[in-house]
Amino acid sequence: MDKRGIDEKVRMGVIGLGGMGQGHINKIGEIAEAEFTAVSDVDFQVTKNISEAVPDAKQGISRYVNFYNQERPHQSLDYKTPAVVYFIVAWNGFLWALVLTNPSTRTIPVAAASYISDREILVRSW
Repeated sequence: MDKRGIDEKVRMGVIGLGGMGQGHINKIGEIAEAEFTAVSDVDFQVTKNISEAVPDAKQGISRYVNFYNQERPHQSLDYKTPAVVYFIVAWNGFLWALVLTNPSTRTIPVAAASYISDREILVRSW
């Protein structure tokens, strides 16, 4: 079992941002050893407003979203991260578009990539 270092804060979040949730947010802010990292409510606008109003929440939520999308493997994605799956899907879409491209015609993804990079993407037939 891992033990927290003396300087490491306990990360906390609140689900449900009604009256009791607001009280929890206030108390977490008063605890020096706690770091406020996440909020959630059924009303997205309430969640957004609270996450922007509480300084620690914005940084903590950003860190968690980054961990969730970039580092944490997901069982439903065959133990890959969402970032890896997104890259594979995007690459396959681009590769397929490249296969359909010839010197006289271009698909939109290939034309967009040429425009963005200021380089011509040439396709040779074998």
